Amino acid sequence: MDPAELLKWQWDGYPRYHQSRTNLLLHIVVVPLFLAGNLALVVGLVGGSFLEQWINFPRFVLSGKWLRALRQSHGQAR
Repeated sequence: MDPAELLKWQWDGYPRYHQSRTNLLLHIVVVPLFLAGNLALVVGLVGGSFLEQWINFPRFVLSGKWLRALRQSHGQAR
């Protein structure tokens, strides 16, 4: 299935798949956040400033240094 066929298939099924009030309310909140996140990712990658969030922060968390810093912060807000 090529992208055009996929989009048509999805569009044709929208009324059927989006009948739940919960689903509709969830989508109206989550989809704009998803789109903003995608845009931020592209802008960050193009500008080279998003690497900290993708590489260094996960390393900081996985190394245990994040938890250590949290415990040592004593509730200090900066």
